[in-house]
Amino acid sequence: SPNPFFDLRWYVGCYKDVADSGMNPLVHFIRVGAAEGRRPHPAVDLLAYRKSHPGCPQDALGAYYHLLTHESPATFFAPKAGLDWPSVQKQLRQAGLFDPDIYRSVNEDLATLTADLDEHFARVGIHEGRPFTNATAVARVLAKNAPTLTTAQATYLTRAEQADALGHADPTLQWFRQRKPSIGVFCNTEGNFYMQEIADLLADGLRHVGIPTARRDQTAAREEPFDLRIFVAPHEFFYLGRGMAWQDAAGDANTVLYNVEQMQTQWFCRAFKLLLMAPLVIDINFQSAEILRQLGCQSVHFLPGHLPAAPFTTPVEDVSDITLAQGYGWARRPFNWMQQDALDDRPIDILFIGASSPRRDKALNALLELTDQYRFLCVYKPTGTPLTAKNQLASSGRINCALAQRSKIVLNIYRDWLGYFDWSRIVQMGFWQGACVVSDPGLAHPIYQPGVHFQEEPVRHLGELTRWLLETPDGRATLDSTRRAGTARARALGAMPVALAPVLDRLRTLLPA
Repeated sequence: SPNPFFDLRWYVGCYKDVADSGMNPLVHFIRVGAAEGRRPHPAVDLLAYRKSHPGCPQDALGAYYHLLTHESPATFFAPKAGLDWPSVQKQLRQAGLFDPDIYRSVNEDLATLTADLDEHFARVGIHEGRPFTNATAVARVLAKNAPTLTTAQATYLTRAEQADALGHADPTLQWFRQRKPSIGVFCNTEGNFYMQEIADLLADGLRHVGIPTARRDQTAAREEPFDLRIFVAPHEFFYLGRGMAWQDAAGDANTVLYNVEQMQTQWFCRAFKLLLMAPLVIDINFQSAEILRQLGCQSVHFLPGHLPAAPFTTPVEDVSDITLAQGYGWARRPFNWMQQDALDDRPIDILFIGASSPRRDKALNALLELTDQYRFLCVYKPTGTPLTAKNQLASSGRINCALAQRSKIVLNIYRDWLGYFDWSRIVQMGFWQGACVVSDPGLAHPIYQPGVHFQEEPVRHLGELTRWLLETPDGRATLDSTRRAGTARARALGAMPVALAPVLDRLRTLLPA
């Protein structure tokens, strides 16, 4: 487009219906898009422009014409003051999270680059969302910060115990109930379905403790007056469809980003710049939250907590509509695990549900012989594209939890050797459904302990542990006591009001006193 304030490719990519309209994209914006609050360019926010230019027309199209006739591209698009990215890169290097050799290895087009890679990352890579970490780099940072992480775990546990003891009398919770700030929880509907489930749980949890909360997506009106906006899964929200038009909101004073990606992945790297810009970052992983704090982020850990009567904590009595269960006699019988809570009432011996990875391929192949002796149900999904309700009919939060309620053991195998604590399998599918979780070793969590709330063994011994748990009297007693301990812990120190306590402590700092 010859118009520097209209990005044709971006507009068509952001607003999928434009291509189907048959209209020229610029004409579409003038006739339809402006009135609907759409952006003509990722860096052109007409609402903000109107607020900062009182003399311009207050309708969107009039403001756009004012922009065209009163602004020069060189001035308008000039970099705004913000983070000192070279300093950020230097801090990453000192922390051990950025290594030039790793940066080159995960970006094939840099293999022959002779320029300084530190400078390339600071000037180009971080802004493009290029990958720059791997499991080795993250493990090095975790080892370096081991004493700090141990102290932080003790602090987190103390706050959880305090919140559990205080209940509704928690001072921060009382403050929120009195002030009632409005919160919007945003999630992109074009992303993975389980991100929607996490967003729903967060919103339900905030409502449960008495805070007015609404669920929104990428099509929401920018001018809706929320005191706080929490964006779940920023690596998806700001990069899919209309979410791209929200990128500049990452640094707004009332923005909170909820990161659910592991630090060694390309998806974390994609959102890393936005995480640094946000006033507050919530992280589903405890260690990631602490490392981000070391890098200068205001960050806090939040693992979605148990909420009675929530969709994923109540019995799914009828599973006759679940394709994976059809053909089994037990699938045609109503079952309420809270009323029939004996091991022998659970027809599935072992359940594994997860996305494919080379490490899991190898581990599951080694466990194949278990299928000769036990009812081993394995739902193994390909990776590479978002798992949406349209392309994943065999798996959803409801389906996974319904199957887990009928399972003695929920198996957790980490996708790589780093072993990020897996909330969805260990907590949501395991503890919340009364199943015993069997896992290979991973990163510690302050609330849940291996050997007490779940069983843990190296991958090569998982088969032996599983047989012992299912076949021997001592093993079955351990299986039963472990699953009950995990469920009890999830309903106490893992309950939603307790999980939200440190988050509310930090959210309060973003609001007027």
